[in-house]
Amino acid sequence: IYSYAQILDLLMRTMSKRKMKVPGPMPAVRIAAAVMSTVMAKPPITPAAVDLFTFDNVTALDAVPTRFGFAPRSLEDYLAEHGVD
Repeated sequence: IYSYAQILDLLMRTMSKRKMKVPGPMPAVRIAAAVMSTVMAKPPITPAAVDLFTFDNVTALDAVPTRFGFAPRSLEDYLAEHGVD
């Protein structure tokens, strides 16, 4: 299980980028995401992404092999092989 901050760190490391992360209370993040979505072509976070934090969005560890019949790869392995593009 990855936190949002861990995913951002992994993506930035893969892309060789350094960006500041600004944590904040969810109501403020929601407002900032809405504003950025209206004024930026590629906002760093969108209202839809903020909505993903409103519920538990993890599954059982065996869900992929049980439901789809294959073993998933780690995010780190996938990004190392394919990159972000």
